[in-house]
Amino acid sequence: MKLTSAQNDRAAGVLLGQACGDALGVPYEFATPPVGEAQMLGGGLGPYAPGEWSDDTQMAICIARVAATGTDLTSVAARDDVATAFEAWRANGASEIGNQTRAVLRGAAQQTGSSSQRLLSASAVVHRRSGRSAGNGALMRTGVVGLTGLFDRDHTAASARALAELTQYDWVAGDSAVLWSEAVRVAVVHGRLDLAGGLDLIPAERQGLWRTWVREATGAEPKLFNPNGYTVTALQAAWAAITSTDRGDGSPIHLQRGLQAAVKAGDDTDTVAAIAGGLLGARYGASAVPARWRRQVHGWPGLRARDLVSLAALTATGGKPSSRFPLASTMADGYEPECAVPHPHDPDVLMGTFADLFRTPELGIDAVVSLCRLGVEDAKVDGVAPGDHVEVKAAQGRVYLSGVVGSDAAVEEAVKLATTYSKDVVNSLVVDPRHNPQVELRVRIAELDRTKLSELGFNFFSVGQNAGAVTTQGFGPPIFSQIGGTGTQALLQDVLNLFYFNSHLNIGATVRALQDKGILQVLAEPNLTTINGQAARFLAGGEFPFPVIQGSNGGFTSVTIQFRPYGVKLEFTPYVNPDGTIRLKVSPEVSALDYTNAVKISGFTIPALSTRKAETEIELKDGQSFAISGLLDHRITDSLSKIPGIGDIPILGQLFRSKSLNHSITELIVIVTPTVVQPLETPTSERPALPTWPVPFMQPAEFDKSLPSEKKITPGLPSADMHQ
Repeated sequence: MKLTSAQNDRAAGVLLGQACGDALGVPYEFATPPVGEAQMLGGGLGPYAPGEWSDDTQMAICIARVAATGTDLTSVAARDDVATAFEAWRANGASEIGNQTRAVLRGAAQQTGSSSQRLLSASAVVHRRSGRSAGNGALMRTGVVGLTGLFDRDHTAASARALAELTQYDWVAGDSAVLWSEAVRVAVVHGRLDLAGGLDLIPAERQGLWRTWVREATGAEPKLFNPNGYTVTALQAAWAAITSTDRGDGSPIHLQRGLQAAVKAGDDTDTVAAIAGGLLGARYGASAVPARWRRQVHGWPGLRARDLVSLAALTATGGKPSSRFPLASTMADGYEPECAVPHPHDPDVLMGTFADLFRTPELGIDAVVSLCRLGVEDAKVDGVAPGDHVEVKAAQGRVYLSGVVGSDAAVEEAVKLATTYSKDVVNSLVVDPRHNPQVELRVRIAELDRTKLSELGFNFFSVGQNAGAVTTQGFGPPIFSQIGGTGTQALLQDVLNLFYFNSHLNIGATVRALQDKGILQVLAEPNLTTINGQAARFLAGGEFPFPVIQGSNGGFTSVTIQFRPYGVKLEFTPYVNPDGTIRLKVSPEVSALDYTNAVKISGFTIPALSTRKAETEIELKDGQSFAISGLLDHRITDSLSKIPGIGDIPILGQLFRSKSLNHSITELIVIVTPTVVQPLETPTSERPALPTWPVPFMQPAEFDKSLPSEKKITPGLPSADMHQ
């Protein structure tokens, strides 16, 4: 059956009214209710940005996304889709979750079967364990269910109960969802508020009980039903807020009065206001929601007022796209000519028709100001982030800015642009502190030290009646321990690596010809995670004391100690671009204490620092790597010792020389891999793997098998010093 314009407007107001009530109640949840008018201040349990809705609307959106496809919510497939959406929401977007709903979603992971079967089983387990599970979680999200069968009340009731049982198994929760969904359906179709009219949809034995509860709440003070975490008191508080502020004149201002009263009921303010907002929106329509609320309200998963209107309208039409506002892709009829012409008083302002909306890139349009309704696809401006929403108004020489943007920089840019048109700018923009992307940097720092040592030297010595030695001091010469008497003994402290001695001639020689090659690899593997645009630092090393001489009054000086870091250092700053690439500024540094170049001041030995560092900026895709290499430290030490004169004789002089060549090359290699991570979207049940031991511990059972078999020991008689 085709909906009228008024019915379309009322259907579009269900999710929007709920979201506005939700955002109004967020700042006062379980806190002191407002004294004056409630405002979308943000904060609460999220904490939330100003105008951001909470889990009440988030779960309703999970249902609306499935219902907007036109699927039958009573079918197994639809319930599976909704249950899957709940689980995905818990893992990737839930800002807060009610206690019972959290217990069910957590317990579903232990169940088997399809997603809806697992949730239903977990819901039953929670109910059996506590004896009751009638929290307000099912009621808070049921408003949109009232749109799924606008002309079939039995279908609406069946859908409401089936979805309620997924997390709240108690019959009371199912009954309240049926009553409220039916009230939403009646409000959209017939334009009236009637909660008791759905009593016949619940079992007869409970109708009297519910009639009493509804009668108690009608026209009552909302704060009488505090606390309102129970589904019955939540329903009563919302209904009391609606009926106590109804003046019977049919004025759409009733929506604002009812939501203010719902927030002032206290306790679970966002939930009660969200429940009331869904029904008030169904009664008075999206057109009754104040423009200031529409501009400010937003939330998971990156939706705004217009998106909620589209979701609700699609749900009401059974998922069928409409050619009428607000679902129409375009409001153009195809006959408008292209006629973008400059404004006579401002050539930078173009005036055109619907046809020019599709030429915005060609015309270089930065913003679109429309005096008529636009379709979903009518205004797409390149370069404008879809998550930002800024509305500009001019009145009495002032420029008014309102809406929600993602950063302070966006606010400054908007204000700067507005000041070019007026010096008097009224800035009402709200900054939504969205979760910035985080970047994990995996760094591998390798220091490769190649050392090559080459030594060659000779020592000659003679013992006996006449002792003597010829050495170049390249390495330890023989030591003569006894001179005189019957002979002389020579003690050789270093005979490596060639030694020769003739006992008849009492003449010997030691030759040292060595080559030594070594490779030392020092590897650091820091993993750092930081928020987009924020610097992160890493140091593996230490700090050494560094004396600083300072002057003072009277000509005296004092020495203070400062500490200077050394070791493997890393500093990086990532920037995630809109296309997902990562611009990275990275500064690795490796330093070591160098005592060969130390300085002594006033008795202090101050080591120098041997440092190699690099600084670069590069742009990569997520997961790509780049390397910094070629940071070489090349050192050659060549030492030559010889005996003057004889050491210069060709060929023979080589026997009277010692040579030591030390060749050291140290290369620093840095490999960097940046990755965009989403820690807030990772299920909390997943834990990182703990490090494993490189060598397993000894297994006592296996070790005991290798021991000799136990021997039975017969106790002896007690000794004299043993106490009886």
